[in-house]
Amino acid sequence: MKILKMLADYAVLLFLALAVVVFSVLMYIRYLWPETDFEQLLVTLNDLSLKVLVSNASLKDFIYSFAAFAALYPLCYFYLNTRGRLYTAVLFSLMSLYFSGYAEYFIYSRTTSNLYEEEYVFPDTIEYDFPEKKRNLILIYLESFEQNFASGQHYGKNLIPHLNGFSESGQYSQNFSSIPGTDYSIAALVASHCGIPLRYQADRDIYALKYFLPKAVCFSDILHQNGYQSAIIKAADITFTNANIFAVSHGYDEALGVDEVLKQYPEDQHKMLKGTFGGINDEALFSFAKKKLAEFAPDKPFLLTLFSLDTHTPTPHRNPSCPAIFNDIRDVYMCTDKTVYDFVNWLKETPYWENTTVVILGDHLKPSRMEIKGHVRRGIYNAFINLPDGLKINKSKPFTTFDIAPTLLESLGIHLSQPALGLGRSLFGEGDTLAGKKGFQFIKNQIRKNSNIYREFHKPATTRENTYADYAFGETLRGADFTKYTDAYEEILGSYYIDRANLQLPPTKAEKLNADIIFYAILRKNNTIIFTANNQEIFKFSPQKRQQPYHVNFDIPAELAKDGKLQLIFRNTGGVDTSTQMGIAPAGLTIREK
Repeated sequence: MKILKMLADYAVLLFLALAVVVFSVLMYIRYLWPETDFEQLLVTLNDLSLKVLVSNASLKDFIYSFAAFAALYPLCYFYLNTRGRLYTAVLFSLMSLYFSGYAEYFIYSRTTSNLYEEEYVFPDTIEYDFPEKKRNLILIYLESFEQNFASGQHYGKNLIPHLNGFSESGQYSQNFSSIPGTDYSIAALVASHCGIPLRYQADRDIYALKYFLPKAVCFSDILHQNGYQSAIIKAADITFTNANIFAVSHGYDEALGVDEVLKQYPEDQHKMLKGTFGGINDEALFSFAKKKLAEFAPDKPFLLTLFSLDTHTPTPHRNPSCPAIFNDIRDVYMCTDKTVYDFVNWLKETPYWENTTVVILGDHLKPSRMEIKGHVRRGIYNAFINLPDGLKINKSKPFTTFDIAPTLLESLGIHLSQPALGLGRSLFGEGDTLAGKKGFQFIKNQIRKNSNIYREFHKPATTRENTYADYAFGETLRGADFTKYTDAYEEILGSYYIDRANLQLPPTKAEKLNADIIFYAILRKNNTIIFTANNQEIFKFSPQKRQQPYHVNFDIPAELAKDGKLQLIFRNTGGVDTSTQMGIAPAGLTIREK
């Protein structure tokens, strides 16, 4: 009994430690980014590589993250008995669920909305009338930039004097509200391109990971279909949150990030080009943009999208050449303001300017706290510059990030038979946006709910190729060997996860084939992996222990592979959250004649 009690005490202590650690880290995240919701946490954690974590977290962040743990855990350890510790661990767990936004997510994700059925405008129902000479578009996303930063009375100084000048001389709207699924960088990119939010979807297979909202149609797809050449350049890692997959899935010819940009410069210059979040600084981004513009073919219209980074919290980067007035992030905003101003002024002196629309957007509201006096109405920075004649924006028209997508098309002088795209409505003209028609709060509530139409956007638009590669009996395949036997795989920390292997076998007279597979897998309790050969279920595996690697051996009737083609599919019957749970990571696969 003493041993059992001791084990129970240790189990409770471990539970308490985990509960306090999760609570402490979550509270620090809430301190840094108060508006973070549960779906944003899921999307970010799903793509949070070690590289990104290390580049964006300082020693101070790790210390602050565990400060609450260091204070709370000793109190619980020394002043509570086992039952008290258990109750406290449960309490911290419940608080973590609440502060993460899970409770709200749980409720909304189990209800269904008709918003898409009633308001989504399918792009293929719209006629697009392009001008005889198609206009170019330079689209600049500025990390966490707000229109209200021009208010000196609130921020101590006009932080964006040059950008404010662009707004006043061009067109802009000031009645903005942030909507769930649009209020962080990759979500803002999706919403402003496609007129829909980015919602976390767990029920995707490995093949679907090759695509990003493959059945959605975005303004960049429409430009691509009409002969535009294009590139997107992010100052950060282009693979973070799969921005590269989004870009190439939706009309961009090139998707470049910090690694691709640095390859264009000698290694001894890399340190000078680096900024925050492991990326290049804004000055380097706009300098490289000039080079990319020169690479575009002069006889075709272009779309160039840029994404800045210096103002990314919690570790913004201030160019040493910029003055330190406040000694905080406000200096960085003023620096980027000047960098963008210089780039646009350079553009005005080039032949591009005559036929190029320039749009500058804050990707989302600043997600963390900043020194401010009083209350200010917040909205993303937006400016539509060098527009075709006659385009005017009603500055007081309510708008969300969805409305940017059709507005971008019309900013190029394209006439739309219906001034809409997805859930977005153009800011040009007098027609209502959804926010104006339904109200911001209504849209916010409906967006959180499920939609059958939205789920369709995540389904691959094409069928799998199932290309077969030659295989010799007795050959053992390992790791990267499998990449030629499948049309989709996910590489994570050196392990290759697949959900099928397509083998072209040599002729055989054997009655049976024997499959010997050693593999790793992330399985939940009571999960079963079903092994299928040429659409016939052959073997089921339910691990009794968590000891890995797993090892299975089973026979396959040779008659199933009469034409020499053998397709093995590995299907996980349990619920899945990540790509690693969608398939297996084979450490060895061998097929022998028997």
